Amino acid sequence: MYGYLWDQPADSKTIILDEFPLADFCDIPLTRFTDLQCLSANACGVSSLLGLTQLPNLTYLQLNDNLLGYSTDPHFEILATATPNLKRLTLAHKGISTVDFLEPLKNLSALHTVDLFRNSVNRTHSSELFRVIPQVMRWTGEDGDVESESDEEMNDLTWLLSDDDVDHISDSALEPDVDESASDADADEIPDTASEPDGNRQDGDDDVVMLN
Repeated sequence: MYGYLWDQPADSKTIILDEFPLADFCDIPLTRFTDLQCLSANACGVSSLLGLTQLPNLTYLQLNDNLLGYSTDPHFEILATATPNLKRLTLAHKGISTVDFLEPLKNLSALHTVDLFRNSVNRTHSSELFRVIPQVMRWTGEDGDVESESDEEMNDLTWLLSDDDVDHISDSALEPDVDESASDADADEIPDTASEPDGNRQDGDDDVVMLN
């Protein structure tokens, strides 16, 4: 594993440690990856986050199929200082059985999505999850997703799109729909030139925002 890490460029955005045997992150040389955005450590046998180095740009952490849920102290509180900008966290197949076990995640202000697939804690605990960790907007489990109620349309769009997609949504996409039902009187006031082709019209004058 150490050879693999040292072979990776220092400006790597993604590091995959899947299936490397790890009990924790002590002595794992991640410090030089200052631009790291995604860290995957699935099926490694991790039972503690001790030793996780400062990764200020990390936004996605995958910790599926590990032993954190069976640990007496997985040290989730370390994430608040090591990964302050974490947005997505996957904890599938962890043996997590109580909501209180996840309470340290409340200190991750940017966290909005947590995957709890195949854990005892699931969508039946949704109200308690949203109460204990209110900043999380989506909890994903074996029986589907649960989203918190929000009146902010931008938040609703955020969970349907990737972060890069959201950055490119124009403000016009969030404007209310225009009522197209016009009265006859209004129609009479529309100039005849409105239906005539415009010789100076350029391609792309009408921007269409498509949300796939």
